[in-house]
Amino acid sequence: AGCIATVGEERIEASAIVVDVVDTVGAGDAFVGAYLAGLLRDAPWRERVDDAIVAGGLACTVLGDRDGSPTREDIASWRRRADHDPVSR
Repeated sequence: AGCIATVGEERIEASAIVVDVVDTVGAGDAFVGAYLAGLLRDAPWRERVDDAIVAGGLACTVLGDRDGSPTREDIASWRRRADHDPVSR
């Protein structure tokens, strides 16, 4: 359904993105991987959550747990779409 993230007194609730689900295996790994990748590149925490939500959702659109793992470009492409904002603030 999404996630709730807090840092100090700040809190955001992020809804899951809407995708055609093929397989949920690997969604959690993709979520955490995207969050940690953002941490390593020193992205703001809200951006890390945004990317994690998208990565977890996109991972559900393919079979298996890693062959279809979304790339940074896949995540960026999804976020550039004008018809949605995955995070509710």
